Amino acid sequence: MAESYELAMHLVGLNPDNEEDFDNSDAVDKLLYEKYGIQDTEGFDKLIKNLMELIDVGKSHLTEKAYKGFAKNGFWFCKVPVNESEWK
Repeated sequence: MAESYELAMHLVGLNPDNEEDFDNSDAVDKLLYEKYGIQDTEGFDKLIKNLMELIDVGKSHLTEKAYKGFAKNGFWFCKVPVNESEWK
């Protein structure tokens, strides 16, 4: 997944638009391991694919506050408040 590679680069402080950075997958792997303990971009890709299935945005019926985070079947594993203007 090319997008997850670019995300990995961003998270470790490399510029996906820089051809030299983009072509240096060994540096990306090294920095992923140093920063997050993830062995390589393949492991990062697997993590991202699993997390993508859990991404959710919703509004509390009780408080009417909007949230984004990770959820499944209506249960939030982790969430943060969202300014509704961000997702309208």
